[in-house]
Amino acid sequence: MTPEKQNEILRAVIHDTFWMARRYANGRKTYTPSVINNALSQLFFIGIKIEDDNTLIADGNSSSKFLD
Repeated sequence: MTPEKQNEILRAVIHDTFWMARRYANGRKTYTPSVINNALSQLFFIGIKIEDDNTLIADGNSSSKFLD
């Protein structure tokens, strides 16, 4: 498998599963939100866009990008 194909697969897996990790971390009082926020920052830096999560906005989170 080519490195380009591996990259494509990894990007798809991240895109398709990151929303679950963000929802899991939302509202937790542990290190988990900071780990997810750091990962989200790194994803943005390398060009992987994770869409806003309207469920987090509806739950009162001020930003669906980063967790409070």
